[in-house]
Amino acid sequence: MRVWPFCPYAVAVAPDGTVWAAGPVKHEDSKVDFHANVVRHYSPLGQLLATTTVRGVRRFNGLAAVANGSTLMVSKDRVGWLTHACDYIEFSFDGTEVGRYACPATLADGQFVGGVGLSLSNDLVIGGSRSGPLSPLMLDRLTHNWVPVPAPADIKNAHGILGFDGLTLVTYPEPGKLGRLKWAEAAH
Repeated sequence: MRVWPFCPYAVAVAPDGTVWAAGPVKHEDSKVDFHANVVRHYSPLGQLLATTTVRGVRRFNGLAAVANGSTLMVSKDRVGWLTHACDYIEFSFDGTEVGRYACPATLADGQFVGGVGLSLSNDLVIGGSRSGPLSPLMLDRLTHNWVPVPAPADIKNAHGILGFDGLTLVTYPEPGKLGRLKWAEAAH
């Protein structure tokens, strides 16, 4: 399916089979961004259902476009977008922005490498930085704070979070291996 001049850098598939994508809209025959941060929603057949230009996104290294290098995730009732500038923005399935959160202060300087995951029950977990073990943190949406996750040592010392498979957190504890943790038991 042709999406140009939209240039998706992050994509996620919702439980209903629709596709969400984040990226810039370019001038038709150019590499110049017309709109820097756009989130689009497509039907399973590729028809455009909605488009939202996201305003007020922080810049990263002076650049306004933060979709390249970002992560898009879906749960049972929302879309989460972790931008390259370390803003986390949530949208309802109708495209309305429903929440915006800053990354943990220790990761806001671009040192984020530990991965991120959004579970089906809307738990958002973010990994650590280059300077230490994974030590995952979970977003408390009510207080806008990041709280340490009570996780086993093999998860805390893992190389990164790959995401969620339903309610199971998937990590890579060491190169060439996958780890799985039943999240409902660990986080609550």
